[in-house]
Amino acid sequence: MLWLLAAGNRRRFTGRLLVRLKQGVSMAVVGEKAKTRSLKLVSSQEIGTGVLKGLEKADGVVFERLGVVVINEGAAEKVKRLLTLRDSPFVSAEPERYLYKQARSLKNSAAATWGSRRSMCGTAAIRERV
Repeated sequence: MLWLLAAGNRRRFTGRLLVRLKQGVSMAVVGEKAKTRSLKLVSSQEIGTGVLKGLEKADGVVFERLGVVVINEGAAEKVKRLLTLRDSPFVSAEPERYLYKQARSLKNSAAATWGSRRSMCGTAAIRERV
């Protein structure tokens, strides 16, 4: 999850972890390994748009199509132990970051990065959702 915030608040990390999964790993395998470390995960498909509520009820939310798990701060140590297992479906972890919108609007030009153009950062569409 990425959070787009106004430039005034400059916190860098949310306190949660983003964990990358092995490509093509099933939810069943992820769930089995998580249970070995008492890690309660829910699928994003189960909770729909209520991701924050899902994070309140579980240690993390699995985004299967993205191959990513968002882990609450309190469960970070459990995940670090899972990363060391030989046959772990968890590949790597990094802190979840905040994104800050730029003071100036980005133009859809060759000078803009592909990611900025693809996500439409700086356009009215993104500002309306924030």
